[in-house]
Amino acid sequence: MVMLIVGAVVETLVKHMTKTYLDNMDGVNIKGAPSWYMSPVKDQMCVFTHSKGDISAVDVAKNGAKFKMAKKINGVIDVVVYDNIKNIKDPKEKLIVDKFKRDPNLNLFVQKHLKYTKTIYEDKIHTAFVRACIDNKTFLQYQKTRIYDINGQVLGAKSSNAFDSLDDEFGDETSNKKDKFDF
Repeated sequence: MVMLIVGAVVETLVKHMTKTYLDNMDGVNIKGAPSWYMSPVKDQMCVFTHSKGDISAVDVAKNGAKFKMAKKINGVIDVVVYDNIKNIKDPKEKLIVDKFKRDPNLNLFVQKHLKYTKTIYEDKIHTAFVRACIDNKTFLQYQKTRIYDINGQVLGAKSSNAFDSLDDEFGDETSNKKDKFDF
């Protein structure tokens, strides 16, 4: 049963990524920006940043891309969790989902997999432009792992709650029998 839920979550993730986050830009034209700026890239999830200043603006724009990608990934997981786990009634399960939605290693994932596919500094306008991307397959594998973790924790909470209910229902009888036969 859990595998069916996980499969549905992953399918929703793929559909959501394709429809909104990966293909949502229809021809953006920003005066002074390179032609590739804000244009979608096939099979990659990309972010675009810019920074004004001298040549050091390139580093500022690259750092901004890391931050922006982490924020974008968190946004995707928020939507997928909302779409698939919004019907959870148990407060313990909700707490587990909230706890595991945020990956403490997300910044490491972004740092490892983010590729700066385009970087340019425009002298005339003193601005650096950066396109940074993560391959869709890499991103999907990362999200599948995160969703499996979330579902595993929810399943653990459900089974713990079930055992607690059984203990509450039969706990007194069992402890009395144990006391009678204890040597």
